[in-house]
Amino acid sequence: MSDAFLVFFFSNRQGRRAREGSRGAARGQRGDDAWHHDRVKAATKTKPRVRRATKTTKATKPTKPTARTSPAKAPRSASRPARTTAKLTTKGAPKVSARAGAKAKKTPARRTTRAASAPASASSGQRADFGAPVDRFFAKQPAHIQPITNTLRALVEEAARDATAVIKWGVPVYEIGGKMMCSISAHKAHVNLVLWGKPSAFPDPRGKLSGAKSGRHLKVTSVDEIPRADARRWLKAAAELARARA
Repeated sequence: MSDAFLVFFFSNRQGRRAREGSRGAARGQRGDDAWHHDRVKAATKTKPRVRRATKTTKATKPTKPTARTSPAKAPRSASRPARTTAKLTTKGAPKVSARAGAKAKKTPARRTTRAASAPASASSGQRADFGAPVDRFFAKQPAHIQPITNTLRALVEEAARDATAVIKWGVPVYEIGGKMMCSISAHKAHVNLVLWGKPSAFPDPRGKLSGAKSGRHLKVTSVDEIPRADARRWLKAAAELARARA
């Protein structure tokens, strides 16, 4: 073979290899670029939003009856008569049981006891000693009070011999013709002589009396404190007022 042919052959072969190499390189570069592009596109591409399926409520299964429901029972009164405590004898007369008879016997006894225990004065609203004599009142006073009450009692009876004395509201009250004249009330440490009437009817220059609504009051803690002359004058004035009202 000639040298020119060999040169042409090898040069053509080398050129073809060079062209194939450049094509392969270009093809490889393009393949790498495409692979890289696909990776980036897949990474940056947002995933499609998936709509969550709503939860569906499960249908409740019908509960199995645990026991057979029996029909409603008829009332006892309809099926059979109620029991009674009374039993019929052969003659037809009702026989009451022992328990019922005991209750029937106890009830009247309780009512009778309560009625008997109630005081007789509760219905009238007055004290039990209302209208009683005054002797017991003066007799039961203690030793340091009894001389005062006895002295005032003597002064009242001396000033108004026609006055009557009875217990009212727990104290001796002296009246003339049904109208109050005065009263004597005993306390723990003193005794009061109450004069019924207008305050102007009982002059008191020394200021021994007190009170002004229902009458004047003379408060005494010992026998020596009793103004006897003034007490007689005041008691006579109270008696005259009672006689005027009678």
